[in-house]
Parts: sequence; structure tokens; C-alpha cells
Amino acid sequence: MDFGNLESSSMIYVVFRQECYLVVLDAKRIGDGDEIVLKLEVPEHLSFPFGFHEFWDEK
Repeated sequence: MDFGNLESSSMIYVVFRQECYLVVLDAKRIGDGDEIVLKLEVPEHLSFPFGFHEFWDEK
């Protein structure tokens, strides 16, 4: 992936419902119905703080 190009970017977010998931989306496919690249269920003993965000550095 070319992370300097918005069309080939990914988005990471955390979903809290009855369970917690860490989800990675393909930014150029959002809205197409097949944007989920990875979905991981987070065990109950782990949690993400509200305001969780990621940072990518190619170095």
C-alpha cells in the first residue's frame, strides 16, 4: 500500500457493542460493502480508551 496516497489508505477503528472489535477498513472501498480488511474480537480483559487513535510512520 502507498500510505502517502489517500486512495490507498486504511482506517482503523474500535467498535463497542456487546463485544469489542478492532477493525481495519480499506479507505477506497468504504461504502461498497466490502471495506472491512480485518476484524479482530478484543478479549474482555483488554480495552481501548475512548479517544483511541493510531499513527502511521513509515520510518
